[in-house]
Amino acid sequence: MPDAPYVLEQRVISEEDARDWVHQFSCGADYWARDVDNFLQVDAWPYQVRGNCNTRLFSFPDERRIVGFLTRAAASVPKDVLRQALPEPTRENPSISFVAGVRAIEVGVQRDFPRNRFAGRTT
Repeated sequence: MPDAPYVLEQRVISEEDARDWVHQFSCGADYWARDVDNFLQVDAWPYQVRGNCNTRLFSFPDERRIVGFLTRAAASVPKDVLRQALPEPTRENPSISFVAGVRAIEVGVQRDFPRNRFAGRTT
């Protein structure tokens, strides 16, 4: 660990991270922590490759061990899928063909840092 314990470097998740590092990460043992761990360990890399999300990993300088991560994801739904739930358009040919659906954020801090332990999701 470096002299300044609050200095972290960030990087975009990579294939190497998915293969060698994410499985060593854990927020804790409770339900929500395990759910966030599962997202990082199972979904983050494939979603990144497909462009469904952007995952940043945080480590101490010159180390690869993950001490935290942040994932942002956005989704949209074709308007035709939602047509029954949407109000009737006021124009004959509305210009919007997709509707914003969900913006989710996954955040996790490695459980070895108990004063800073956090796991969560917002939608």
